[in-house]
Amino acid sequence: MGGSIACAESSAEEGAEALPSNGNTVSSSSLRLALVGESSDPIGVTLKGLTLEPEAFQALNQFDVEDWKRAFAVYVVPADEALISSIPPISGRYSVDGDLLRFEPLFGFEKGVEYLAEFKASVLSLRLKRKGVPTVNGIQDGDVQLRFRSKPNRVEPLTELVAIYPSVSSLPENLLKFYLHFSQPMTWGTYYRHIHLERKDGTEIVAPFLQLDEELWDPSGKRMTILIDPGRIKSGLLPRDEVGPALESGKEFRLLVDSKWPDAEGIPMVEGFVKSFRVIDPDVVRPTMSTWRLNLPKANTKEPLELTFPEPLDHALLQRVVWVADQDGMEIEGEVKIDLGETRWRFSPTKAWREGIYQLYAENSLEDLAGNSLGRLFEVDSFLTVSRRVERETVKRAFQIKALP
Repeated sequence: MGGSIACAESSAEEGAEALPSNGNTVSSSSLRLALVGESSDPIGVTLKGLTLEPEAFQALNQFDVEDWKRAFAVYVVPADEALISSIPPISGRYSVDGDLLRFEPLFGFEKGVEYLAEFKASVLSLRLKRKGVPTVNGIQDGDVQLRFRSKPNRVEPLTELVAIYPSVSSLPENLLKFYLHFSQPMTWGTYYRHIHLERKDGTEIVAPFLQLDEELWDPSGKRMTILIDPGRIKSGLLPRDEVGPALESGKEFRLLVDSKWPDAEGIPMVEGFVKSFRVIDPDVVRPTMSTWRLNLPKANTKEPLELTFPEPLDHALLQRVVWVADQDGMEIEGEVKIDLGETRWRFSPTKAWREGIYQLYAENSLEDLAGNSLGRLFEVDSFLTVSRRVERETVKRAFQIKALP
């Protein structure tokens, strides 16, 4: 912790759009929440007017993220405000300077999204006592709240959801993930408001997705990974036993993405998207390279090398963990295309093929739709504890390029 706060500050009335606080804001003559940064594009929230003994301020420097989130949190306001207590605060950085406490979101505030900043004096006092400060003087009673929303730069909708993967209409009961591809960068931290999984009859599945503190976006902000809660996949685990599996074999479901999901400019999409699919039996077989069928090009051409798989594989992983190398082990440059419901991988080289022996490589992390990889069958424990580790173990298969007869 520590560091100065040098940015310009503004109240909600002077800066981003101010919003009512449901009547439960506790006014204080000394405590006040304010926005930090340009009026149209705030970069943080500060709490002003906190008066503490020096010992207490020193103890604030020992706070961890959990301490801060409980005492000084910022939330995305859900469509159903009754659910706000069940939504985790957004991730960010905290600092202390004099009588100012400051929060900065890890990925910035999204335009057009409504936020609630909340400081709880009693919680801060309790957390300080747990850090060894026996008595805490100077903390006023009550909660202080600030609701705000950055103003978008435009008003017309431009963004579309261009694809959902897997693209096939038959998915295994133990499906692990969906990929959503957008035409423009999207708002982060709000997906749970705009994505719904329901049965064919319109019954919504309760809490089917794994909620993480940090959503799984690619660097461009155009592709998001939605994970089915692993506890709803594997039998014998508490979530599945209590509320049942997210998907059931033999039944039809729909994944709905509503048009109100704002893009990075805070503007809703052009239209919503519905993916209908039928659920088939769980996939409990590990994919193997030996089952891939190769269609080989001819030497001195730029014909594509084609791989055909007996089942759909993970679309995003196919883009980056399968490659071709020459006999010296040098990776060949070219373009990858995936089609036929993620059952075909086509590689077109930048330069024409030469006669000779080549190697097809794939990382063991390549998965099927159920999370079974070339390296092992999907396991919930492994997914939750090991999946963040980068694994570069590979398998390979040799093939020969011949000249035209």
